[in-house]
Amino acid sequence: MRHNKKKVKLSRPRSQRKALLRSLCRNLFIYEKIKTTPAKAKELVKVADRVLNWAKKGTLHQRRLIYKVIGDHKLVKKICDDIALRFKDVSSGFTRIVRLGRRKGDGAEIAYVMLTKLDQFKVKKDKPISAESVKKQQEHLTSEPSRQDTPKKKTIREGIKGIFKKQKNK
Repeated sequence: MRHNKKKVKLSRPRSQRKALLRSLCRNLFIYEKIKTTPAKAKELVKVADRVLNWAKKGTLHQRRLIYKVIGDHKLVKKICDDIALRFKDVSSGFTRIVRLGRRKGDGAEIAYVMLTKLDQFKVKKDKPISAESVKKQQEHLTSEPSRQDTPKKKTIREGIKGIFKKQKNK
């Protein structure tokens, strides 16, 4: 009997579907935000939430289970030591799906999958975060680049003048 065996097949054989979800999961934890189709996103959320629940426990057995999905020791360390700490107070809802609309080329729907607690202000662990540094980073993210900051480009004529100009001995 097929009780509790419902899986979205994503029009792929089992091995390709498994490889796709592993790759999407790996990229989600590397970049913390990826763009994909909603069907793939829904399946990815199931895998990513399971991995983050394992990472919150952080035992050797759970790290090995994460390695079976992720396949990269450095990334497993990052997930368990950095990403899981952000979610230590939360029991679920680690990821979010935001629909973006349709892709221009083929009209497929596109969605962002992101971790709910993004690491917006990456600061080294040795340095404590001050209120001033957070304000500066927020201002930098929200402000538009000013045109006065960019240096004026030299014309071709000015560049040639500089080449042939005789230098005076001082």
